[in-house]
Amino acid sequence: MLSINVLLKRKSCFEVGNWILDSGAFTRISSGKGHLPIDQYASEINRWSKCGNLQAAVSQDYMCEQFILEITGLTVDDHQRLTIERYDALMATNPSVYILPVLQGFKPEEYQSHIQQYGERLALGAWVGVGSVCKRNKSPIEVLKVLRAIKEVRPDLQLHGFDYHTEGIQRESFFINQTMLEKMRKHAIIMHPFPRIDGIAPEVDLDSRAHYFQQINNGLFIRMALLKMMLLPEGD
Repeated sequence: MLSINVLLKRKSCFEVGNWILDSGAFTRISSGKGHLPIDQYASEINRWSKCGNLQAAVSQDYMCEQFILEITGLTVDDHQRLTIERYDALMATNPSVYILPVLQGFKPEEYQSHIQQYGERLALGAWVGVGSVCKRNKSPIEVLKVLRAIKEVRPDLQLHGFDYHTEGIQRESFFINQTMLEKMRKHAIIMHPFPRIDGIAPEVDLDSRAHYFQQINNGLFIRMALLKMMLLPEGD
């Protein structure tokens, strides 16, 4: 990933393979400069699309960390709305490459709300960015909660974390993999709320101690029973 802030003064193309053009949102918003005008950013995207294989250009989002909100004087709701407005305006320029929409928020439920605000803009299996997580590398559990919340609403989305190191999640003791299985008691029971993000490795599925698929199946019948109790008259 290469920021537009680095390329603004560059005159010539450069050799590169697959890459992503970043809007430089964090630097521009945190410094008080604000985003480049839509037309200028769109022009830069088209210009640099000729270098290598530009897979996507990141839309001009607004981060939702508290110190960013203090700089702009706005709320999370404002930043979510502005993020979508910028995305729509950029899409209206008929860009030559994929524009990567960005989900913004800080609490897990705020990301879920932003998904709803995007609506049909996020196609099935869309590749989307997850904003406001890069400063939380030391709090992998918090990031995992955000990712799980997103997947609960849209499990089909392909997520991209900006400057977030997923190995930070995998190093944590709650990540269950083959190494963890070897240390577990043979009668242990492994359960998981799902959807699967980075909390449990696929090879665990084959272990006899993994009961989360049975857990999911049992949950279906429990939900059916609860719906019957709520919707059908007593005695039916």
